Amino acid sequence: YACGSYAGSAHVYNEKSGKTVCSLEAHSNGVTQVKFSHDAVRLWTGGRRDDILMEWDLRMPVRVVRRYRRKCQSNQKYYIDVSPGDSRYLLTGSQDGSIHVFDTLAAEKDDGG
Repeated sequence: YACGSYAGSAHVYNEKSGKTVCSLEAHSNGVTQVKFSHDAVRLWTGGRRDDILMEWDLRMPVRVVRRYRRKCQSNQKYYIDVSPGDSRYLLTGSQDGSIHVFDTLAAEKDDGG
């Protein structure tokens, strides 16, 4: 399972032992949303007052794989979800009332920005 924190990090835990498997730190504000891919290989994180959703590859969780931009400069929670069965599409709302659908297979690899 995974949990976000108001310190700007997300943590993945072993369900049986409860021990931390990895810590993911890249958000500048609290992480309020975490979502696993259908096969539990990828994890997406989103935070409050943060325009960027981050995709992590949990086989090597040392850096962000991809970033997706939305408008989110409030403390509201904007849920994220992925298409069932293949996790190809990442969906989220945004501050201006629009809904974003990102194709996770078409997205470019993260350039660090």
